[in-house]
Amino acid sequence: MFGYTHEEMSMPNGTYYVFKDGDELRGGMLQAPSSDIPTMWLQYITVDDCDATLARATQNEATIISEPVDSEGVGRFGILRDPLGGMIGVIKPASA
Repeated sequence: MFGYTHEEMSMPNGTYYVFKDGDELRGGMLQAPSSDIPTMWLQYITVDDCDATLARATQNEATIISEPVDSEGVGRFGILRDPLGGMIGVIKPASA
């Protein structure tokens, strides 16, 4: 529909499908690691330290939904839910 191609990446929780427009990454899709996570598009915020960011978020009443994991060529990332139910991912990208 959009003219995107896709590539498959093996991730700790299954296959991640990366959608591309030429060489530009436009999004991705992965089977939710837990049935209590609703179907959605998840935004990621780039951080300097994934673990410290998640720890600070839990001190402010966030809940960790996905503990930090390392993915080769991608980086270290985790997912949290804020006190109002909003979900967001944090990532420290792998070095280029």
